Amino acid sequence: MTGLSSDTKHFVFITFGFHPPWNEGSINIIREIIEELLTIGNKVYIISIKRLVPKSHYINNYKGAPIYYLSPPLLFSKLIRYELKLTRFVKFLLDLYYLIRVCIILRCYRITADMVFLSNVSYSLFAPLLKYIFRYKIVPILYKPSLFKFMNLDRFFDAYVCIARKTMELMYKLGIRREKLFSHLPLPLTRMEKNVNKEDARRILKLPVTSTIITYLGSLTEKRLPRDFLQAYNLQENNDTILLIIAPKTISSYSYLSRNRDLWKKNSKIIVRVQNLTEEEKSLVLYATDFIIFPYVSGEIAVVEPPYTLLEAISKGCIPIVTRSCLMDEIILNKINGVIVENPVEVMHSIKTISSDDVRVMKDYLKRFAENRFLGTPLIDVIIYVISN
Repeated sequence: MTGLSSDTKHFVFITFGFHPPWNEGSINIIREIIEELLTIGNKVYIISIKRLVPKSHYINNYKGAPIYYLSPPLLFSKLIRYELKLTRFVKFLLDLYYLIRVCIILRCYRITADMVFLSNVSYSLFAPLLKYIFRYKIVPILYKPSLFKFMNLDRFFDAYVCIARKTMELMYKLGIRREKLFSHLPLPLTRMEKNVNKEDARRILKLPVTSTIITYLGSLTEKRLPRDFLQAYNLQENNDTILLIIAPKTISSYSYLSRNRDLWKKNSKIIVRVQNLTEEEKSLVLYATDFIIFPYVSGEIAVVEPPYTLLEAISKGCIPIVTRSCLMDEIILNKINGVIVENPVEVMHSIKTISSDDVRVMKDYLKRFAENRFLGTPLIDVIIYVISN
């Protein structure tokens, strides 16, 4: 490792839901960081809070890094299964339970760490204990500005890995020293060995080969796929496009589809599939897509901003149509590598105004954009800074 001693460094990741299928942005970003650490010869341990998924989804290790899973108590499992909202006190008890379990794992397996990365866990509980009891160097991975409620905990953190430039800028405005802030925005290129032809991808997925396919990929809520957008799609005259909606198997997905059944069920040009995609399946969907849409309402937030699926779509050559939310306008340049609209209703109109020359220009820019991988600070610089201070 350049700039560090030749001794192997040890890193611990404490996170939530680290298991296949790898279809969440926050988990995929952690995977990229872990792979980078393993590539330069380090030892990595992963402690992950379990989700309610089949046992077959859980794995013992990731590329040689051992994984220790934490299961919620039976009572909490029943509450979470029915997506009941937990009170603040109950959440505190659950976080305290996980923290105790993490400490037991660290002690029992005699895990030492030069640095601990925290992601999607209770920073206010985990950071102080790991800092003062175990004397670890703590680095949170920050995805969105709404996580800044714990800024009074700055004294416990040795550095911050920010997933968006605006996140980094806001941290600085809140008084965090610039030398503690590092950006890391990976552009996920396909993990498949070779690109798949659009027609072949559509045949595999049993989609129309010759139609223009517009894809929405993600959670189904009124803030992410507004009813207004579906109404605007249905009102289009001489509509020769196919709207492909793919959502994960969750109660909210089925509830949304039930509420809006009148808008999608009777329209043969709207294809709805509720399934948890694997990496390969998600790649095929993106290769089969002409336009990928993010018709989010203003003010909507995501765990990863900009959404990881947007970055994946760009790397596959999909033309994104986005609204000004979730920091997507930080990535998208209007009519250069995508289209920005002011509200969800304008999505279909914008697609109709895109000429073949526009498509060619955007496709060319997307290819160069993906090859450059707009990465932030190399992770090695974060490690050198934290360990040397």
